[in-house]
Amino acid sequence: SVASRGLGDVYKRQLLGLRSADRISAVSVEDWIVTQLNNGEVLTSRHVADELGADRKEISEIFSHLRRTGKARIDPTGPQRGPTTRWIAV
Repeated sequence: SVASRGLGDVYKRQLLGLRSADRISAVSVEDWIVTQLNNGEVLTSRHVADELGADRKEISEIFSHLRRTGKARIDPTGPQRGPTTRWIAV
């Protein structure tokens, strides 16, 4: 239900270390992304932004960092650019 979804969003933001009403710590977002990828999830910037309420540009920067550090890569079977680019664990 909408009410339970709202409570879930509040709970997630509390777990992720919400700094203000609409900003989440980039470190917490990175930790969440890495955990999801390591659990076999395929993520997009759009999905992470919708799920966490984080800024899509910051999420893209985190994905780029994870690619540079060898923790994530772009799914070669999907789009290579844009908000629907699929990211997978290395």
